[in-house]
Amino acid sequence: LRQARCTERPYAARSASGAAAGKMAGGHYRERHLPGLRSAVLPDRAQTGLLLYDLLQSSGERTVQRIFPEKVLGGKGGKGMKVLIACEESQTVCKAFRQLGHEAYSCDIQKPSGGHPEWHILGDAIKAIEGGQITTMDGKQHDVGKWDLLIAHPPCTYITAASAVELSKHQERLQKGLDGAAFLLSFLRADCPRICVENPPPMKRFGLPKYTQLVRAYQIGENHKKAYCLWLKGLPPLTVDT
Repeated sequence: LRQARCTERPYAARSASGAAAGKMAGGHYRERHLPGLRSAVLPDRAQTGLLLYDLLQSSGERTVQRIFPEKVLGGKGGKGMKVLIACEESQTVCKAFRQLGHEAYSCDIQKPSGGHPEWHILGDAIKAIEGGQITTMDGKQHDVGKWDLLIAHPPCTYITAASAVELSKHQERLQKGLDGAAFLLSFLRADCPRICVENPPPMKRFGLPKYTQLVRAYQIGENHKKAYCLWLKGLPPLTVDT
């Protein structure tokens, strides 16, 4: 199975890049749910974030109002949500939410490759999830208060079950794995009413809570079986092809 390529960087200081390798092939799910994005080349780790974007628009405004009753899509007379996409430098998911009228920001210790530094928080995502006053790369400050929605793609290098063999060979990876698990837990414990954290299936030895949903790549238009785990809070499980 193809595995996501996660850059090895210190967990304490990093927000994982959302621009891991891969392209969305454009299968049945994509043609049915994301017709406007069929020809786009999407970062692999951004696909699950776009499923959240799809959740907001594919079922119509009534579904959006049921899930987010106090918020209405921007451009329809309402006020958009304050959205943080942590561990994303590609800005693919950030731009998708911006298109819907929401005040979305990406965050990573890397500069963004998505072309919108004015929407990017360059720094530690753990600090960014606190909300309040944030500073984007263009030097402007924004008072976001409390985030309405948090989507996070924390690094998987040392905690994914796919790396179990490497852990048996290199015991120094154990502490890095413990740090990685603590980093992921920081997002799950964030003071935010709606949270989606995405990662491949983790090793059981790190004691992470059971994920809410597991989505296979072939369910979202890919021609392989890679698994995406979603830990959800305040959000319904995603409806995907079976």
